[in-house]
Amino acid sequence: MSIALAGGIVLTILKVILVLLLVIILLLFLIAGLTLFVPFRYKVHAEKYDTIKAEGRVSWLLGIICVIFTYDDGASSYKLKIFGADYKKLTGIFKRRKKARKDNEYSLESAEYKEDSREESYGEKKEAEKKETEKTYSMETSKPCVQNSETGAGNAEAFRGSRTDEEKKDYRTSGSSSKARNGKEEKEGHNGKPHQKESTRESQKGTRKDSVADKIKDFRKSFKENFRKAGRIKDFIFSETTKGIVCVTRDNVLHLLKKIKPRKIKSDILFGTGDPCLTGQALGVIAVYMAMTGTFFNITPSFENQVLRGRLEVSGHIRIVTLLFIVLKILLSSEWKNFYKEAMKIKEEL
Repeated sequence: MSIALAGGIVLTILKVILVLLLVIILLLFLIAGLTLFVPFRYKVHAEKYDTIKAEGRVSWLLGIICVIFTYDDGASSYKLKIFGADYKKLTGIFKRRKKARKDNEYSLESAEYKEDSREESYGEKKEAEKKETEKTYSMETSKPCVQNSETGAGNAEAFRGSRTDEEKKDYRTSGSSSKARNGKEEKEGHNGKPHQKESTRESQKGTRKDSVADKIKDFRKSFKENFRKAGRIKDFIFSETTKGIVCVTRDNVLHLLKKIKPRKIKSDILFGTGDPCLTGQALGVIAVYMAMTGTFFNITPSFENQVLRGRLEVSGHIRIVTLLFIVLKILLSSEWKNFYKEAMKIKEEL
């Protein structure tokens, strides 16, 4: 019976552990699914009349997490809200509580430190009084000895003075003899013997010439090497592998723009550059973008004046899974593999 009961307890413990592991795995899958498939919704409202004003809002999971950006005539700010509460206010409350705790701990430590300092000062006063009494007692007992020591010090100073006078005389005589010797050597050098300074100057000139020549050679070598590296990089930029990866990224980015394009657009814009030709070219670029993405902007051109005035409101959503899909599609392509191998080869060569 006891063995069966122990086996049943072990089985129940294992069941509980397995259930907990399954719950944790399901929670992880749920969080991953929410982050990948639940879209991030964005909404932007901008207007320019007398001043420029803009407001952007990015929310996730039915507004549980929300980020709000505002811009008003040069002044910008942002807010992060979690379950409708401002993140800055929450952090401010926690910081105040932490500061209050630190202040209380500091006040307790300061009170303890004051008590310790009072005890230490009382002990130091007692030790100072003891030292003063010992000094006075030693001064009273050693007065005759001080007189003898003073006479001895005076004799020592006199003896030192006599020695210093003799040393000064010897130094003067030795200095005069050394000056005479130096004068003789200079005269002999000027009369017929070659001087050492001329030889040192010639050697310095030779070393300078050699150093200048070495510098020129090093500069030529470095210039040739840098020119070779620049040519190699240029060939890599204009190679077929680089063109292939550029085409792949272009196609995937256009696909991404179609996925993240705004769902709703409200606009009323008056636009003009002051130059009719440049205004027409800008409108052509905007028309190409609208044709590629399937969006529509209400733009009124002004071919005579330079003006930009109106309002724009855009809203849409984007999923993380679409971004991951496009990134993986680029990284798993053969064009990216060839580009990466070629880039590693150039890195080793350089």
